[in-house]
Amino acid sequence: MNIHVTLAGPPDTALQQWWTKAGLWYLPLEMAPRSGFRPSGKSGYLPVRQIAGQVPRTAASVRAIGRAARDFDVIHSNWLFSHIDAAIAGRLTRTPVVLELHDLVPEGPGRHAVSAAVSTATHSVAVSRAVKRQLTSTAQRRTSVIHQGVDGDRFHPSPSHDHDVRQLLSDGNPTRFLCAVIGRQDPNKGLHTAIEAVAQLRHADLDVHLALVGAPGEDSGDYQQQMRQLAQQRLGSAHTFLDHVTDVSRLLNSVDAVLVPSVDEPFGLIALEAQATGCPVIASDSGGLPEFVRHDETGLIARTDDADSFANALRILVTNRPVAERLSNNARAATEKTYRIQQRADAFALLYQKAVKGSQ
Repeated sequence: MNIHVTLAGPPDTALQQWWTKAGLWYLPLEMAPRSGFRPSGKSGYLPVRQIAGQVPRTAASVRAIGRAARDFDVIHSNWLFSHIDAAIAGRLTRTPVVLELHDLVPEGPGRHAVSAAVSTATHSVAVSRAVKRQLTSTAQRRTSVIHQGVDGDRFHPSPSHDHDVRQLLSDGNPTRFLCAVIGRQDPNKGLHTAIEAVAQLRHADLDVHLALVGAPGEDSGDYQQQMRQLAQQRLGSAHTFLDHVTDVSRLLNSVDAVLVPSVDEPFGLIALEAQATGCPVIASDSGGLPEFVRHDETGLIARTDDADSFANALRILVTNRPVAERLSNNARAATEKTYRIQQRADAFALLYQKAVKGSQ
């Protein structure tokens, strides 16, 4: 089936430039910013007046999506704050709407709003069973699970480590066992757990170096600064912070293990990318991670927010090379069989086809 995809999003962004440079269609779409029910990175709820003030923004967004929908057969909403807008616009214009759910929303009104959007849309897709389980029973019946996928042309094993990258990540000590945490450096990513776990191994005279790669996403940067101080106190020179890398695959092929100590992780794509390159993964038993990082089969699972548990798992990889190789081989085979990006694209193509037929 031939499908033409147009990405709609804010105008004059780096994403638009990258997308159009690749020869793909982009629709500039003005949508007022939204903040949900909770202040970013904090507990509690926004004042009622501030929440109510978002209603006109939602109405304007519904109108914008509705106008754009006239030229398309399916609306696919890929952003938490556009789900309800897209679902309403689809109903008003009689255009099928597919929602893609990437988030684990805290229990409360936000979760009810997501379930309401799902119940209004034509169909919804969750990136993990954990994401689906947060919905009401009615919304779950309208939702299928399509896991994330990886590009096998980009993420695949390299014959050997990249010496230059390894030198950079290990602060000039490439012979050390090198593990990495890669991604947004926000409180829910659990960097403190990884730091404490590596500190335990170093206290036991195991020569392990920790690379922390990424930048703050939702956090103001306070957490990253706290982690820099903690790493200095607990690891001394046996750690490296790196803000950004352009080639994640090259990085993954240069480290000995990837740690994913996240709390409430909806899926954890970096873990799947690591598995595709043959890099052993230790992940928390949080959210969608255990759905593809299967303990002692395709990786190791540690208890969420438990440095002792992560240290015990990491000790296995450091001291038992045959186990690390077995996990690596199993993970690569599973990724090749089940988690390729083309399989995901085919599943969405079939879903679009069903949505269009159902609306006729």
